[in-house]
Amino acid sequence: MSPIFKHAEPSPEDTQILEIARSLTSQLGIDRFDPESLNWWDAVSSGKSSKIVPSDQCLIILKRKLVLAHRMNSKLTPDEWKPILSSSIVYEKKLFPKLRGKAVMFGFPGIIAFVAWAVLSAIFIQVASIRLTLGVFGWIPTIALLFAAYSKFTPYQRRARLQADREAAQVVGREEFLDVLEKIDSFAMPDVEQSKEARLKGKNREFPSITERIENLRNPIG
Repeated sequence: MSPIFKHAEPSPEDTQILEIARSLTSQLGIDRFDPESLNWWDAVSSGKSSKIVPSDQCLIILKRKLVLAHRMNSKLTPDEWKPILSSSIVYEKKLFPKLRGKAVMFGFPGIIAFVAWAVLSAIFIQVASIRLTLGVFGWIPTIALLFAAYSKFTPYQRRARLQADREAAQVVGREEFLDVLEKIDSFAMPDVEQSKEARLKGKNREFPSITERIENLRNPIG
């Protein structure tokens, strides 16, 4: 059974992790964020597809739900999750909102291209079958532009996540954060190893590899 929709009663450790996340919000200077639940899922729904939950990350969905990778359940103590939680809270509640303007800016040309194509075909082409064909082909430049937008936006996400790590380290401690990342790295989880390989190949990804995260904390750029 896929853990995407698997629910379970919270364990004492889950409750402790949730309490740690709640206490971190004030320490991080994040207002109006009160996590309501913790879920152990290896993926989350994203439209008609799913999004992998990285082993070294915490996702925040539906504004107040924390998601940790099911494959990492019981591999860290509740206290060891503190740096991971801290970074995700900083990213989702402080840094990502500042990126939304860039997302709109990069995606706007693609949306305009399709709307313009659809309107022009409806006005100037009277044959329904031809209009439908042109409407379908209107997706081609739209998808190309949206893909280009994603490629431009993703580096901003990755840099923001690295910045979130640095800011979180100021609260939870740089050495403590490094110890946790290195412990996760020692498990050689398949998704972590794939992320390392993807980065070495220069692939554009939202999440920095664990190697990048470790180097980022060892050699902070400010």
